[in-house]
Amino acid sequence: SNACRNATIQCPTQGVAAGVVAGNCSVICGSPQSTESCANAVIDAADSRSDLNVYAMGVSSLYEAQIMAPSFFNAYIQCNEEHACTSTMFVANESDMFDIACNYNASDACENIRLYCPINGQNCFISGFASDVHNDLQIYARGGWNDVMIDDEYKQNAEIATDGMSMMHCADNADYDGECVIGADWFCVCPSSLLTTTTAMNGTLSTLETTESGHSDDDDGLTRSRELGYIVGGVFMGCVCMSICACFCYWQWGIKRIDKKKNTDSEKYQRVQSDDVDQATEKNISHDPTNLEMGAHTSLVESDDEEEKEEIQANITDK
Repeated sequence: SNACRNATIQCPTQGVAAGVVAGNCSVICGSPQSTESCANAVIDAADSRSDLNVYAMGVSSLYEAQIMAPSFFNAYIQCNEEHACTSTMFVANESDMFDIACNYNASDACENIRLYCPINGQNCFISGFASDVHNDLQIYARGGWNDVMIDDEYKQNAEIATDGMSMMHCADNADYDGECVIGADWFCVCPSSLLTTTTAMNGTLSTLETTESGHSDDDDGLTRSRELGYIVGGVFMGCVCMSICACFCYWQWGIKRIDKKKNTDSEKYQRVQSDDVDQATEKNISHDPTNLEMGAHTSLVESDDEEEKEEIQANITDK
């Protein structure tokens, strides 16, 4: 069946951004007995917040189709039949990772694809055992061959036609100003003056042909708005963390201050209690006749003068 031929398949916006917990977006085009099931179709997962899985199972099932991979997520493509992904365009420049497997061993499966690799460096993979013959392979990679990982098995089975115009489009900018013709050895030299290895997502694909992809030029503005939102969110979270730390430090300082005040008050109380005890002792001694008598008696015993003893004895008698 070719019910999805020329159709637009929209993956749902889901995941964290939409507040919905959902699985990946998976599309199965055809079966081994079908032809052109999703030919010239558009599979749009650019705004999906999950991975994309596409399985081209029939002959020419994704012929000249356009696959818009999800931003900040992964895309996995399997081309499992003859001409399953011939002349298909894959837009994955904003994806975290792109992986295409060309698995038909009798003939072409992925010949002459147009591939926009992720711009975050070394996350663009081509593998499989198909006997593809490319005469119009177009690879767009900011970091050139630094960003594209082609499996050795695929290189051995597939080939670059020497009479074709297969190109590597490179340069560390959104215009892909550098380019070179890919040779039979799967290599060419990108202009070194324009090429630097890209390690982070720092821009958008402004030269993407919007008439073919179905996306408008407003995509650049949307991406910039998204990046600005991340920055604002990061600043806000930083302020929240600093506020929490400040409150915690103030709380700790308040506890220490209260403990110090308690200790000071306790010391003052102990000193007051000690003074009261001393004063009470002195008062008891001065008013208790027994204490006075004992003091006089002590003085009498310790005195060696007979007259002084008699005087002290007289005082005791009077009292």
